[in-house]
Amino acid sequence: MASWNSDFQMNGATYSGELFMSCGGVGRNIADCLTRLGSDPILLSAIGQDASAQVVKKHCTHMDLSYLLELPQSATSGYVGLLSEEGQLRAGVMNMDIHSQITADYVSKYEKEIKESSMVVIDGNLSAETIDHVLALAGRYNVPVWYEPTDIHKAAKPFQKEGYKFISYLSPNLKELQVIRSHFNIPERLPSALPSLHSDGTIPHRGGDRDFYHHLFSFLPGLRLLLVKMGKSGSFVVQRAGSDCRNGSPSHQNLTFKAHLAPNVPDEAVVNVSGSGDCMAAGVIHGLINGWQDIDRSISLGTFAASCSLRSRQTVPAAITSAALN
Repeated sequence: MASWNSDFQMNGATYSGELFMSCGGVGRNIADCLTRLGSDPILLSAIGQDASAQVVKKHCTHMDLSYLLELPQSATSGYVGLLSEEGQLRAGVMNMDIHSQITADYVSKYEKEIKESSMVVIDGNLSAETIDHVLALAGRYNVPVWYEPTDIHKAAKPFQKEGYKFISYLSPNLKELQVIRSHFNIPERLPSALPSLHSDGTIPHRGGDRDFYHHLFSFLPGLRLLLVKMGKSGSFVVQRAGSDCRNGSPSHQNLTFKAHLAPNVPDEAVVNVSGSGDCMAAGVIHGLINGWQDIDRSISLGTFAASCSLRSRQTVPAAITSAALN
């Protein structure tokens, strides 16, 4: 990551700043955070046999990396992020060609592990074909799937094929959700901010605030929960209650709506925003796979994990531990 300390312009000049390295990747970040919280995830991904791969192995000794595909002729994926002085991500350049090697055949080797898992988590870095294959496998064995859209250029990948009906959980930010809205040609405009809320975070009964979400859920028959990450505005959760509404019209779906506060991190304490959304998702996932009945508790854990990430140069810092569960 590169952070500058002066007015940055794309004019060919050199600027003073700071450079630092952190392990990343959406799937890796979520697996890392889940491991630190006490879960036992399997990470299916690919690395090379280069210096970057050695950094990953050295940094991730607490994780189970035994399922990784190691490719000596390929470069481990890399990403250079440009951060403002306030820690906000402005742009990034990536080399993720190795992800094309994460194929359906590779995933199929671990069909047994998928069948026996409590949840499958996929991100948008995989090819549309591999994503669809994973969704089909999970659907075959009735395993819920969490999809993390990753980026505006990747958010709509699962929806290019039929497997998206098996997505149970979806965690976009507003820009990624806008891409998904455009893909389905949903007529209602996406709310750009949270509506006025009751003191407990619930939304007053006004149809105009909800029409977009009702239509989105009508296109996604398997969706149980939508987590919209809204940065400083917090997070917004839409949850489908029961299963009898899956074939209902948008206006009759049994949805609940609730907003949650953003991590309590002052602007001057934010070091790096890269990874905070993944930690947020991981905290919620941890609660779900451990059978927590209160979604608010899972959101609170995710918010805590995100706050730790925001305060650290590491995408998933060691401050995230199972002790947070108490």
